[in-house]
Amino acid sequence: MIFGKRLHCLLLVLFGLTSFPVYAQGQVTTLYQSVERALAFSPKLKALAYNNQAVLHDLQQARASYGPSVDLLLGYGVGQYSDSVTRQPGADPSDSDWNPQTNATLKLTQKVYDGGETRQTISIQKALLESANYGFNKAIQSIALDAVIAHLDVFRQRERVAIAKKDFQIHQDIFQAFSDIEQAGAGDISDLTQTQARLAQARSDLIINQGDLRSAIANYEQMVGATPGEMAFTELPEALPISLDDALARAEKKNPGLLAIDARLKEAEARVNLARSAYKPKFNIELSSRYRDHIDGDPSWQHDNDAMLVVRWNLFNGGQDKQAINAAISRKYQSRLNRDDNLIALRREMTTAWASFLSLRDRKDALHDAVSSSKKTFDVYTKQYGVSRRSLLDVLNAEREYFLSAIELVNASVDEIITAYRILSLSGELQVLESSGVEEGTSSLSRLSQAIALPGFVQSSASQETPIKGSPGRESGHGLNGTNQRLVAVKDTGAIPSIKTAASITMKIGPCTDKRILAQAVDKLQTFGCETRQISGVQSVKVTRLLEGRYFREAAYARLKMLKKSIDAFILREGDQFAIYVGSFQNHEIAIRYANRLAKKNISATPIGAEIEKRGTILILDAVDQSVTKAISKQMAALGLEIKTYSDSIPTGG
Repeated sequence: MIFGKRLHCLLLVLFGLTSFPVYAQGQVTTLYQSVERALAFSPKLKALAYNNQAVLHDLQQARASYGPSVDLLLGYGVGQYSDSVTRQPGADPSDSDWNPQTNATLKLTQKVYDGGETRQTISIQKALLESANYGFNKAIQSIALDAVIAHLDVFRQRERVAIAKKDFQIHQDIFQAFSDIEQAGAGDISDLTQTQARLAQARSDLIINQGDLRSAIANYEQMVGATPGEMAFTELPEALPISLDDALARAEKKNPGLLAIDARLKEAEARVNLARSAYKPKFNIELSSRYRDHIDGDPSWQHDNDAMLVVRWNLFNGGQDKQAINAAISRKYQSRLNRDDNLIALRREMTTAWASFLSLRDRKDALHDAVSSSKKTFDVYTKQYGVSRRSLLDVLNAEREYFLSAIELVNASVDEIITAYRILSLSGELQVLESSGVEEGTSSLSRLSQAIALPGFVQSSASQETPIKGSPGRESGHGLNGTNQRLVAVKDTGAIPSIKTAASITMKIGPCTDKRILAQAVDKLQTFGCETRQISGVQSVKVTRLLEGRYFREAAYARLKMLKKSIDAFILREGDQFAIYVGSFQNHEIAIRYANRLAKKNISATPIGAEIEKRGTILILDAVDQSVTKAISKQMAALGLEIKTYSDSIPTGG
């Protein structure tokens, strides 16, 4: 029993006070910055920009065909002329001498009618320019999506490495404790070998995750052209479709790849008309002035001027024009079928992405519950092991389940956001707002850490990793760059709860989804000397929404677009109509004040009470002095946060 109590205390220390690796402070790189840098760095995008310029010049060249053509011909030399006259007996021999010759011609040609050839050539170049512009936009969407994936993948892998380091450190310390006890002759060799096997597994997991991080960093550097710094997490984009039908409609209307094919279809149609123009006559006005001296044996000079309407009409060329028309028509049908094929592929890709997004959203919620449940299981098993009600294997299995659930939740959280941006990319609407991401730096937890209720850790602008130690008695020598990263002790506020004294008061504040208000709340609580725990949670919250109006779908989105130019607004579907709200507040008085401010802008807003399930950060205050609970409640209420107070008369787990 003495041994069991020692391990129980050890686990409490490990999970209550062990540190997470905290990356050195540095400038936070937001998702917007990563995308911006990727677009500026991309050689492909620069090449396409030059291609667009070239196609624009081709269009200007085609339009120039409407103008006149002016040609100047100048000639000077010598010539000899011989005919029947100069060869007669008795003719002057000088008539056959080499004489200087001069020829000068100035000619102006103006197209009057060319059968539509110039018009169709311009139509072709317009379609090519339109296609090039859509192709450029398609490349922007593709590069932006790749940058989003690269950014979030670095974030994901750093989160996974941090969790894997925590897992490895815990197993290493447990193994060391058992090793010390076994060497003292009080332990069980089976427990030692069991923990040694788990330590090897944890070490393997850490090596794999560090390798994945190296790959993610390399991919980011190749994509963005810069080394990743401290990567900010981001939230789901606001402009997501409301349904699969909406997503498909947007994609068919705005997908740049599909629009580029539509432009190519216009080009194919114009080429058919261009081929048909060969059947028609061509009319030109030709003005010319010609000066000739000693040309064709004439001993004098000649000067003549012409003004003519010239008609040229090819009547037969062996059927070449007919075959050219047939070829152009076949290419037009090919373009049309290519569009249909690409539309089918686009619909399939969008349907798959939408299904994946819904699945990830539901899976993330389930994993939240899995992490919470596995954590509680581990807490209980740890306590029960201390009184010999659970085996060491039970404790290690529970810890392993907690670790795997946390890893899966990290993956699901990141994949959900990537899939959301993929949906926007397919509809040609991928835009990353400049405010996307967490910019507070290392002073606060990452949003993902808060979301999965794991102990806090933040990232650095460096990609250094702690070298992995092998089993006790030997060094593995592994590590990314051989640089030791400093471990900073951070209180693990999400681990084994402490034991509270009798008649203690617990306060539950939130949930809070606004990072600015959350920071203010934490600052105010510190003035009371309160230690807070931050967890993620869902809670029914009464809110006051400000209703601007209800509209049918097209009118609602048009109105929403107009409102967003000056204020924040969002849309909710209510039956057959769509309601536009210009605010949602937990504090009714604040909602009324904001409605009055909107009224001064000629925006009418009606307060509507609602109760919603809200996920956010919940602040937990344990063992609060009853004398300050009212003051704390007043301060938190002023921030619009809900407060719940619990009083315990017997010792319980916090």
